[in-house]
Amino acid sequence: MIGQHLRSYSKRELSERRRVKTWQDQGFDVCQHLVPGNHLLHFIADTGWEGIIDLERWFCHRVPQSAALSSASWSPAQLETLFITCIQPINGLPQDLAYQRLESKGRVAASSVPAQAYACMASQGRVWLHTFPPHAPLEEGRRYLKADSLPLSIQFQIGYSHISMALLKRIQRGDVILVNHEECTVASSNHVLGRFIKIEEGFMFDETDVTAMSENESELSLPEHINEVAVAPVRSRDEIKIKLDVVLQQSTLSVAELESFYHGQVIPCHPDAEQNISIMANGVPVAKGELVWIEDSLGIEIKDIYQEAGDVSRQ
Repeated sequence: MIGQHLRSYSKRELSERRRVKTWQDQGFDVCQHLVPGNHLLHFIADTGWEGIIDLERWFCHRVPQSAALSSASWSPAQLETLFITCIQPINGLPQDLAYQRLESKGRVAASSVPAQAYACMASQGRVWLHTFPPHAPLEEGRRYLKADSLPLSIQFQIGYSHISMALLKRIQRGDVILVNHEECTVASSNHVLGRFIKIEEGFMFDETDVTAMSENESELSLPEHINEVAVAPVRSRDEIKIKLDVVLQQSTLSVAELESFYHGQVIPCHPDAEQNISIMANGVPVAKGELVWIEDSLGIEIKDIYQEAGDVSRQ
């Protein structure tokens, strides 16, 4: 199975990675594979997330004058009480980790913190995240694709006819095919965008017919066996469908080489092809990523986004 050869994530891990990437983009120090200390406290915030903190290191940051005393002068139980009773014992965390009150879930051993746990640097030391906050992450500071320059294939269709395969095979030069259903529709990517009016200068979008479209969607749509056009018309620019192609490798072949390919010739594959997937939107490169396995499905982890569609200069 292909999933055995790819990096694998659960949906929960994928969500956590996106959230951590957001925090890192905002300038927070979040990393993995850090070894915690020996006096660890597991706590839960009133907003739903859980963390683990090294009480000794927290005490050193919080009360540096007293922290210089011998550890025999205080006990882990006393530090736990001090931590929980403090007003805002931890500061400098991402906004996703905001809280009003923390509650202790008891002290734990260092083995309770897996190597892959994320540790976020706060003003009072590292906080290992045991459970992420339940609400959606903030999207501030993220880069998005400027997709306005993507090409769209537009068809101005004047109607359609139902025809049998037998009749289609008998069509000859000079025959006339009747248009049984006249519909001046604008379609893109197998979805109806609306109707058009043919004027002397060219085509004009029929904006006055939007209400009629919604009232009679089934009549407006082309039949399923013709390009499988969607039943519901597109009423908003944001609903326009874009075809995304996931390209493992692009190769240039001669006609002779392609013919040999049909007869069993092997075309070399780049050794790191799975880590350099190209994502094409309507035939234009918009991003690159890595092929991963998400539970029981293939996925592409985005590594870079070309803010201007087709701009691959940063590769």
